[in-house]
Amino acid sequence: MKAKFFSRVIAHHSSSFIIFFFLFFQNIFGQQGNVVQQVDSAMNHLVKLKMFSGAVVIAIDNKPIYQKAFGFSDYREKLSNRLNTKFYLGNISNFFTALLIEQLNQENKINFSDTIDKFIPGFSFGDESKITILDLLNDKSGLGNYEFDKEYIKQRNNIKSISDFLPIIKSEKLKFIPGTKTSQSSSGFIILDAIIEKLYHQNIKDVLRNKIFDPLKMNESGLCIDGDNNAENALGYNVLINGEVKQSADFNYKGLAMYSTIEDLLKLDKEMSTGNTILSEEGKLRLFTRDFLAFKNANWENYSSSETFGIEGTAPGTDNIWYHFFKEKYTIIILSNFNQPAAKDVNYLIKMILFGRSYFLPNLPQSRFIYNQIKKNGMKYFLNHYVEIFRKNHYEISDFHTLDNAAQGMLQINENKWAIDLLKLNAGLFSYIPRVYNSLADAFLHTNQKMEAISNYKKTLKIDPQNLYARKMLISLGDL
Repeated sequence: MKAKFFSRVIAHHSSSFIIFFFLFFQNIFGQQGNVVQQVDSAMNHLVKLKMFSGAVVIAIDNKPIYQKAFGFSDYREKLSNRLNTKFYLGNISNFFTALLIEQLNQENKINFSDTIDKFIPGFSFGDESKITILDLLNDKSGLGNYEFDKEYIKQRNNIKSISDFLPIIKSEKLKFIPGTKTSQSSSGFIILDAIIEKLYHQNIKDVLRNKIFDPLKMNESGLCIDGDNNAENALGYNVLINGEVKQSADFNYKGLAMYSTIEDLLKLDKEMSTGNTILSEEGKLRLFTRDFLAFKNANWENYSSSETFGIEGTAPGTDNIWYHFFKEKYTIIILSNFNQPAAKDVNYLIKMILFGRSYFLPNLPQSRFIYNQIKKNGMKYFLNHYVEIFRKNHYEISDFHTLDNAAQGMLQINENKWAIDLLKLNAGLFSYIPRVYNSLADAFLHTNQKMEAISNYKKTLKIDPQNLYARKMLISLGDL
């Protein structure tokens, strides 16, 4: 799972509702043409190609000009996504944790230089490895991601609260000395949640409700902890290489899972851009820049007249984006229950249309194009004519990932022979890249062809003698 916060310098309503707002704002768009029509056309194109499922809202000066839902929240039951469908936010939930920490700072209950053990006695990694709140906020703690911890995986069914996570996180070994490097850490944000609970004397769900959701009337937003997932929320899906929409194997949410709707997030966007109900302008400046000790911009007025704030958050079966362009007063919120890059594809097209730039509607993803060509004409024809096929259909093999990704997709649907043939072609085209031989070896191992697997892991080591993955696999196979 991941979430990106960044700033940039210069960087189902009725059809009558949409038309009304387009007419109201058409002077803003000038020569850009019918923005709403262009966006709707682009969205329908993506949906037709099974590249998007979810909900989208575009607002100008906090007033929606386009909001629409597509696809299904449950593809088996054919339950349509709606504007009030609740989508899991992935690690966008980290933004809410950071917001609560900033509120604590405004209330003089914390300092960003405070260390963990001030609030959670005994929670320390040694005198040389004191972790501060600032380290946790900026992913500089050295901690890892609890959801991949073997102990967590073993105990996850028994985890019902924030405090249940702490013994597991406390047993982690730091990856580096706190404050010296940056590495995304879900464990770090769990610790921040624990500090929030400690200082507010409430569980994190109640804190979120009392400090954010209720004041902003975000009535459809909430938080799940392992074992209490909301059955009404959209399920997460992956589109397989053959076009089948399948529930993501990893969608059974681990740990904390926040959910919301585009309507609720638009309320948050309005508060963060023009309000001061839950946070001061100085607090918002710290939160948006993630510069919690000092800021390059002199004040909120400077920031809110020139900057762009954005979060991109993804997790298995979900891909989400929230952008606010302060100078232009544009807001884009995209919540998707398809794996990435579903929201990113939509975001690109909307930005191009909003800013009047040239754009191209995407083709079918390359992996699915390759599958369709092989399904139609056979592997032998594809191997003999792939250069012509790609050129004629405006695709290209830009690097080794093109065929590698297609092969991984083939393995997912048990087209193992096709996968191996593609990986052999890839190894011939990119024989100088170790990864191609590791992938081919993995495919052979997947099909119980041990000797061929060993041979290809060894080819990796000829190119890169220190390749840790190939060495590990050869050791496991008893050949190193």
